Amino acid sequence: MTKAPTTYILVSNDINGDQRMARMASYLYESGHHVTILGRSKKSSLPLKHCQFIQYRLHTLWEHGPMFYLILNIRMVIYLIGKPIDHLVCVDVDTMLVGKILRWFKKINWVFDSHEWFTEVPELVHKSKVKAIWEKVSKWTIPYADHCITVNESLSKILGDMYHKDFHVLYNTPLLSKDEISPHIHRRKYILYQGAVNKGRGLECAILSMKILPELDLLIVGDGDIVDEMQQLIIKNELKENVHLIGWKSKSELDSYTKGAFIGINLLDNESQSYYYSLANKFFDYIHAEVPAVHMDFPAYHDIMDKYKIGLTINHLDPGLLAQTIQNLIEPTQYQACVSACQKAKRVYHWGAHVDVMEKVFG
Repeated sequence: MTKAPTTYILVSNDINGDQRMARMASYLYESGHHVTILGRSKKSSLPLKHCQFIQYRLHTLWEHGPMFYLILNIRMVIYLIGKPIDHLVCVDVDTMLVGKILRWFKKINWVFDSHEWFTEVPELVHKSKVKAIWEKVSKWTIPYADHCITVNESLSKILGDMYHKDFHVLYNTPLLSKDEISPHIHRRKYILYQGAVNKGRGLECAILSMKILPELDLLIVGDGDIVDEMQQLIIKNELKENVHLIGWKSKSELDSYTKGAFIGINLLDNESQSYYYSLANKFFDYIHAEVPAVHMDFPAYHDIMDKYKIGLTINHLDPGLLAQTIQNLIEPTQYQACVSACQKAKRVYHWGAHVDVMEKVFG
């Protein structure tokens, strides 16, 4: 009888909100793997959701900065060094040192899953010394991985050329579900933003655009570093009646908000190359909920929207431009055409379409 392979997935987040890794872990579990996602615990962490696979969070005294990354990597190595491992998935560069060290002691299939262009994230753009350290870590680890994965074709080419590796594309797509989700009931039609409430996500633009769209509400479902700042912006501009900060929600609750939305928005500034070459979860979540959306006219979004007109794009963040684009999108003929495009696109872009990539990487 063949022994079931043991697979560990390493993330630097607290696991609960990582839909991509939950889908990967579920697929591997259903394929016969013993799967564990290993993450970190924060003071604000909620209890872990029940899953088929194992989830484990490590405590660190620091929650950000150099000491956080150092201690997290050390704790991961200590936790894993004595355990049998067949496959090790390191998510982004901040967990790759663990893989490098474990390769000295174990024969493993080492997989690098790049969710973003890590050395070009907004947090590093103006920190040349810190960025240089992460660039060295990248060069010291990525070329030695057995398999590399990323989220879209643009990043596949950029990272592939940079590190002389083939990067498989594994989109952040949901499962093609036949289950009906009860939509969230809200008193008026609403525009939805779902995701991190952080700088660079275009939230100021979205909030101020609501001054021009009094017939709609804006729901911001998520948490992050600038929640208080956004609350003050809402109060200052007298938008408390139609802009609502909902906070973090579970996957099932978020699906309900997404299904009930009239319009979705996916906004980013282009100061960061990582943002410019991104392809966010919410892009596909809106498609699967058949919700027309406004996205940035960045390469990965543009490529897919050339094939399926699932919404409209803007090329820069401006409240007036965003409001006008939303008004164009909700014109009945345009809106219905986008809904129909979403219905077609979700049958092409779904998690089940990635089986060939998973088989290549995990055998």
